[in-house]
Amino acid sequence: MLAGVLAACASRPVEMYREPVTVHSAQLVPLDPDVSVVADADQPIVFTAGSFWLFHDAGWYRAASVRGPWTRDANPPWQVKKVDQPYALVHYDRDHDHAQAKAEIVPEKQKRKNQMFDF
Repeated sequence: MLAGVLAACASRPVEMYREPVTVHSAQLVPLDPDVSVVADADQPIVFTAGSFWLFHDAGWYRAASVRGPWTRDANPPWQVKKVDQPYALVHYDRDHDHAQAKAEIVPEKQKRKNQMFDF
């Protein structure tokens, strides 16, 4: 019976991500203490738990390098699972800077006036 289980596992194909991944900057930008985003990548890529993780087609792919090869991991670690909106991380550094540059500075008095409740 054990031989049958091992044979079934061995015959299971390893799912790979074979599309080209373009990374303009391999700089890691901390998203939180556990997860960093690969800055300015064409795909959502994070670094955590000692590996790079690429999100594609509702699944996570793991690699030792930002260049791959990428192997699908059906059970990524909790640090990867907590990434809520992976596609928001594409070109993260560049988009983040644009958002900061366009942000309006709202005076403190106006902030308080716009609040529904004043605590």
